[in-house]
Amino acid sequence: MRFLIFLLFPVFLYSQNDSLRFPKPSKSDVILVGYQASFDPKDDENDFKRLKTVHILEVNYSKIYDRGGIHPASLSYYFGNDFVLNFNQFIIGPKMGFNISGNALSFGSELSFYTNFKEIKPRFIPFVGMGFYGSKLFVSFPIQLSKSDFVPVNKLNVGITIPIYNLNKKKFEIINKN
Repeated sequence: MRFLIFLLFPVFLYSQNDSLRFPKPSKSDVILVGYQASFDPKDDENDFKRLKTVHILEVNYSKIYDRGGIHPASLSYYFGNDFVLNFNQFIIGPKMGFNISGNALSFGSELSFYTNFKEIKPRFIPFVGMGFYGSKLFVSFPIQLSKSDFVPVNKLNVGITIPIYNLNKKKFEIINKN
């Protein structure tokens, strides 16, 4: 037991040192790119009009407010487009949303308006997953807000979003200097 205390004692001394460096708070304008797979729990196996898996590409412009510090946390809001890739007609989905991340937990929601330029289908999409600084690995559950059913986006999405380009990075002023 004495040997264990002897080994851990320098760790306690080091933790009291103020020379540790952590990222400062920042705000950034970022381009995000992502992929989603939308799975269909088919009710009728003979219904071949609906696809089993729909692939969606997303491109977003995001404002990210990063808290910095020892426990990373960020808030981001964004707008962009979803592009449905494997469908017989061109479908685009302009959207806006927000994402809150703390440590490794990420959650938020989106409001997306899928259209084939004849009909519009709004969807509210809450999500939960892992992520930080705009990147996320998530599971989402789209909720239909209209009766039209031309978009094959299903009831369960799994996706990943990553920042690919930082347009600028501004540091916040440090208010509390110790």
